[in-house]
Amino acid sequence: MVTSSLVTLLVLCLLLETGSAWPTTSGSCPTRCNCLSDRSINCRNKKLTSFPTSMPEDTVEADFFGNVIPSLSSTSLANMAALTEINLGNNSIATFPDDVGGLADNLFLDLGSLEYLDLRNNGITDIKVRVSFRGLDNLNYLHMASNPLSTLHSDVFQYLTNLKTLYINNLGLVNFTADTFNGLGSVTQLYMHGNKITHLEGGNFVRLVSLQRLWLYSNGMESLDPDAFIGLTRLQYLYLSSNLLTALPDYSFQDLGNLRYLSLENNRLTEYGISNQTWNGLDKLDQLNLKNNRFVCLNDSMFCCGMPVLRILYLQNNRISCLEEDAFDGIPKLRQLWLDNNDIDQLQPGQFEDLEILRQLGLRNNDITELVNNTFQNLLDLDYLYLENNDIATIDTGAFNELTDLDQLNLQGNDLTVLPSNVFSPLSRLVKVDISDNLIHTIEDGAFEGLTRVTEMYLDNNNLSSVNFDVFSPMTQLNKVQVTENNIMCDCHIFWMLDWFNEEGNDLVNTDALVCAGPEEFLGLPIIPLLNNTLGVQIPECPSPTPSDRNGTAGDWWSLYGNGTTGNDGNGAGSGSGTGDGSSGSGSGYGAGSGCMCVTLTDLLLWPLLASVLTTLLICGGTLAYVCYKM
Repeated sequence: MVTSSLVTLLVLCLLLETGSAWPTTSGSCPTRCNCLSDRSINCRNKKLTSFPTSMPEDTVEADFFGNVIPSLSSTSLANMAALTEINLGNNSIATFPDDVGGLADNLFLDLGSLEYLDLRNNGITDIKVRVSFRGLDNLNYLHMASNPLSTLHSDVFQYLTNLKTLYINNLGLVNFTADTFNGLGSVTQLYMHGNKITHLEGGNFVRLVSLQRLWLYSNGMESLDPDAFIGLTRLQYLYLSSNLLTALPDYSFQDLGNLRYLSLENNRLTEYGISNQTWNGLDKLDQLNLKNNRFVCLNDSMFCCGMPVLRILYLQNNRISCLEEDAFDGIPKLRQLWLDNNDIDQLQPGQFEDLEILRQLGLRNNDITELVNNTFQNLLDLDYLYLENNDIATIDTGAFNELTDLDQLNLQGNDLTVLPSNVFSPLSRLVKVDISDNLIHTIEDGAFEGLTRVTEMYLDNNNLSSVNFDVFSPMTQLNKVQVTENNIMCDCHIFWMLDWFNEEGNDLVNTDALVCAGPEEFLGLPIIPLLNNTLGVQIPECPSPTPSDRNGTAGDWWSLYGNGTTGNDGNGAGSGSGTGDGSSGSGSGYGAGSGCMCVTLTDLLLWPLLASVLTTLLICGGTLAYVCYKM
């Protein structure tokens, strides 16, 4: 029973594979091909050397892509009225019995239902007017790319009145006229890239009244007429990249009121080839791509007029070293500005103040050496600031003023050595900051003050010898830190790192590469295992301070709290943040300011006035300090 079922199943599979379930009408399934129940023929990549002499007449789809078929006769597709798609791409079709070097006369005459025709990558050298595409009244997709068709005659597409998409790219096409596109009033997408159109003449696209997307990149185009795009009132996307354009005539785009995206990257444009009338008419332009050109100075007329709603401007990989004060005055709706990979070495205060709603600013890979106060003035909506791989050595405390909405800041690969106090304090909404690959050896107290929302901090590849937990304490949401490739000394001051790492949800990135730079007995050891006491050696804990540790004498003592680092007794200057006590008055805690004394109870008894109070406010060298005593 089971064996019989398996045999039946195998027979059914064999029938489907060989196509025996179809055809049921006249015509047979071509040799080596699969004829499927949905009335489609699959002859793709079957190494066919000739077109089949017979096919089922009710075939709907036929795929002959990737064979070596050299020719079709005018009767090859006769009686195939049901056919809606045929793919003849990537064959050797060049010679036809009826017309050497071109498509056979009336080849598609019976294909009134055909919607899709692919003839790409063949050897077709000519298309005859009035007979080649006759009968294709319902065709909406025609792919003719990569055929040696250097010329397209007038009226060649006149019967294709319902065509929507036309590929005539990579033909070696040198020129064409407006009459080339007669009959193509329904075309919405036209691919003409990879040809040899060195000059674009005016009015050539005037018949394409429905065109929405036009690809003209990689043509070696050197110039275009001011009215080259006249009549293209519905065009939304225009690709002119990878050409040889050095200038754009005034009013070149005046008819393109619906254009959304314009690509001019990889040309030879300079500021001298752009005037204040170049962009006239681009009332709805959303994105302008000017990457990889030859701009040196962005002057105040380049973007002054014609693009009132421009949202994204790409200027990467130019030679820009100069940004004039009002360079962006005419594009106030900009949301993204990309100036990466240029030669900018200086940013003036208020350089971007006209871009009030800018969200992303890219300045990577320039030569910027410093960020002065108010560099980013008025950028209240900025979310992302990319400054990596510059030469920034100093950042003024007010450099980031008004960046109150900034989410990510990248300063990787600069020349910073010190992070000053409060340098990031305006960035109250910052979430991610990358300061890796700098030369930082000092992080001043308060450097990260105000960063209460930061979750990720990257400090790897710097010159830090110690990382004080107190510096990180303002970042209460911090859960991801990378400090590898520094010169961290493994002493008692790094135990916080283990405690932080062991907290749930925290991530000390790449801990395997986090190793000690000293002292000698710990050199090269991985820090986290060392702190976990799993290496057989351990870092001694910091000693707790005692009165004798402070070089004082046990017994009655006074603590002098003030501003300084070390309190010293007598008439010497007190400096530091320490507690001075005992006879020498040096120690840790809060210390007196300069010129203050640490005194014992015996000393105070000599001063009846002071002895009558527990606490006396002294003014010492301009510093307020409290003198307290302990009985």
